Amino acid sequence: MVPFGRLLEDALRRNSLTQSAFARQVGVPRSIISELIRARRKPPKTHALRWMTVLAIPDEERLGWRRAIVLARADPLVGEWIEELEADIARLRHGSKGSKRRGKGIRT
Repeated sequence: MVPFGRLLEDALRRNSLTQSAFARQVGVPRSIISELIRARRKPPKTHALRWMTVLAIPDEERLGWRRAIVLARADPLVGEWIEELEADIARLRHGSKGSKRRGKGIRT
């Protein structure tokens, strides 16, 4: 899973945009962009589509962006569960037997 801040930073670099220039384009203070990149602020789900458009994110990458936004806003345990499930799926696809999860149940 690629964190939202990394996706944003990489997209800014690919588009040769500074944090300040992007912030002006999307109408937010530069400090917010910096905080998003450093994972000190949760990404705004309401502006995601516009931001992906401004950054020319290809359609095939947008699901990953949406996922990163949702996970950044969720309880950290949700991300852990998803990583474990994805590891299990990868092992199953590659013919590995058994799960490497040991006794991890759902905590409430």
